Amino acid sequence: PDKMVVMGASYGGHLTNSLLGATNQFKVGLSSCGIWNEIANYGVNDGDVMKMIVFDGKNPVDDLELYRKESPDYEMLNIKTPTLITHGEKDIRVPTSNAYMMYYTLKDLGVDVEMMIFKDEGHTYSKPSNKIAKVKAELEFIKRYLPK
Repeated sequence: PDKMVVMGASYGGHLTNSLLGATNQFKVGLSSCGIWNEIANYGVNDGDVMKMIVFDGKNPVDDLELYRKESPDYEMLNIKTPTLITHGEKDIRVPTSNAYMMYYTLKDLGVDVEMMIFKDEGHTYSKPSNKIAKVKAELEFIKRYLPK
């Protein structure tokens, strides 16, 4: 239990963000390109996949409470886990504003948080140098918080 890490990208980033608010059993969180606020994300991404699957085709005006509860920021006050956020600046699937909102929220809550924005990447990283930099940063972050 003292070495558990939660990490994910895209929907896995969304799930990571949600788990950080649901439990403090993880020692480190690594979130990449994940949604932080479903309401703020509505209408600014590249499609309606989440709306059709998670929200049963409903808009926020149809069921605002559902959107609130499905947003990882709904449980933000519970987050204590040190977190590294990575995101591509050109991401149109999950706009980078999600990373900034999460970063400043966790920072305001006093959570140990860091953020890396890859200026020349989108939702998935294509440049090998960026992929290596991301993994190196994640490993260094993990080493900082996990016991040896």
